[in-house]
Amino acid sequence: MKRLLVTIACASLALITTSSQASLMLYEPFDYTPGQRLGGSGTNTVGKVAPNGQTWITRSYTTNTLGYAETNDILITSGNLSYPGLAPSKGSSVRYGSGASTAPTSLYTDAIALPSAVSEGSLYYSMIVHFHSSIPTGGGRTCYAAFSVETANPETDAAKGAVTASGVSNIQLPAGAWLRTSGTTDGQFGAGKQNGDGLGTSAGWPAWQAAGALPNQQGTTAGQSWTIITNNTYFIVIKYTFNPFSTGNSSPVAMWINPIPSTLGYDEGEALAGVSGGSYYSATNAYTTATIDAPYIQSFMLIGVAQQWASFTKTIDVSLDELRIGTTWADVTPLPAPQIISLAGAGTTSVTVTWTNVQVGTNYVLQYNTNVATATWSNLAPVTAAGTTASQTDTPPAGSAARFYRVLKP
Repeated sequence: MKRLLVTIACASLALITTSSQASLMLYEPFDYTPGQRLGGSGTNTVGKVAPNGQTWITRSYTTNTLGYAETNDILITSGNLSYPGLAPSKGSSVRYGSGASTAPTSLYTDAIALPSAVSEGSLYYSMIVHFHSSIPTGGGRTCYAAFSVETANPETDAAKGAVTASGVSNIQLPAGAWLRTSGTTDGQFGAGKQNGDGLGTSAGWPAWQAAGALPNQQGTTAGQSWTIITNNTYFIVIKYTFNPFSTGNSSPVAMWINPIPSTLGYDEGEALAGVSGGSYYSATNAYTTATIDAPYIQSFMLIGVAQQWASFTKTIDVSLDELRIGTTWADVTPLPAPQIISLAGAGTTSVTVTWTNVQVGTNYVLQYNTNVATATWSNLAPVTAAGTTASQTDTPPAGSAARFYRVLKP
């Protein structure tokens, strides 16, 4: 049972709030010291240890014969990115992707291993991104984050030069998050796989998003409208599904951009996020025709230089926060913990508890306890949320000890 809970003291109305997040393969709030680098420090290409115990490493755009340059690495920056309806952001954020080799942006690709390789089912990642600038004049395309078939072992892979630029046909980055531009400010989002032209798209089309088009337009051809992405923030969810019967390229990649808050936090919300009005944009059939499906996924990469022609003058400048990797939609789109907002009738035999941060149609369980130092809680009958808040009335016997309450979301 995945539980989100809030407790409240019945007698004093003193709030005590705790929460537990769904089990994830990775939750990365980038809770590190601003000004430091994600994938290394000094001359060391082994970087920060994520909350799941895996370690970020630098995999530069070359074989690193020139040595690790800290100023080229992904920068940890103060402040958070946030998205309405999503669980509150924590820690700091990261910034990377400029053509300049000095702070605040980077040229290196940093990678982190998954706890174990995944070769079946579906795998999701979500992230909040803010684009400080798009690819400069002349247009171009870039994959700035992606799953990878490669390993990311600090002992064997750090500084080994994972070449993720166009022209390398053996690098597989399934479920990549793409961006392309037509000039200095116009952009489109894309989701797709590496193809025979490295990370380029000449062998086919990722699902290029028509940012000015209607929600849920599938976007598998060229010639769609563009939008200004500079200085805008987006919540992006990408999914890769392994097809065990695939003989080439039938494993689909799905993408959702800014799914509405009512679709977050529960697995049924995935389908709702893909219908008209469920997201700013969604695409469920993103793949290129010349790609061979990935046999497995072993790591995740933040890509500072991988893009068309590997041109340092054609990279983006992006901040990224709240990275989650999991096996369900609910894992990577968590709601804030249910929050008790009022308690009416304290000290009487009719106490009504009201809480917010609920999902319509979801059952919640109100529990009570007379001593929060113990682990013994008693359940009231489940309550199904019908609106933006839910409530329940408890009838403690006259003269009973003060009760503490908490809300559980099964």
